[in-house]
Amino acid sequence: MSRGRTARNLPVFDLNGREGVPDVKACGFKAYNLMRMSVLGLPVPAGFVLGTPWCNEVARNASAVASLSEVLQTGIRALEHQTGLAFGSRRRPLLVSVRSGAPVSMPGMMDTVLNVGLNEESLAGLLRLTGDHRLVWDSYSRFIMAFAEVVEGIPPAPF
Repeated sequence: MSRGRTARNLPVFDLNGREGVPDVKACGFKAYNLMRMSVLGLPVPAGFVLGTPWCNEVARNASAVASLSEVLQTGIRALEHQTGLAFGSRRRPLLVSVRSGAPVSMPGMMDTVLNVGLNEESLAGLLRLTGDHRLVWDSYSRFIMAFAEVVEGIPPAPF
C-alpha cells in the first residue's frame, strides 16, 4: 500500500514507501525510523501504519470506527501482494505484528501482539513453511498469551 489516504482522507503509511518520510508525530518513532531506513534503501519488512491523526479521529468520532475494517483489509491485501502469503491461509500464512504506538516513545509502555493470523487452520501452513513443530506451537501459545493479556486484559498467571 503506498502512502495514501483512507476513505476518510486520513493518513495510512506504507513502511516501504520510498516517497519520503512523514513527520514523526504522524506515525510514531518506530514507524518513522523504519520508513527512514526504507528511503535509504535498507531492507524493511512489509508493513503499514495507521497514523496518529487517523487514530485520533477514530477516538473522537465513533462513525470513523466503521472505516477500520476497510483500512485493515486494504493494508492486509497490500501485505499479501508484497509477500506472496495470505492472512489465515492453510498453505502460506501471513502473520503480522500489531503494535500500539505514540508520537513519543516510552520504553516498556507499548503493547505488541505477535503472530496475528495464527489460528487452528494456519498452524498447518506455518508448519509446512518451517518444518518446526516446536516453533509453530510456541508461536501459537505466545499469540494466545499476548492476545489474552493485551486485548482481553486477562492476567498472565494462568499461562
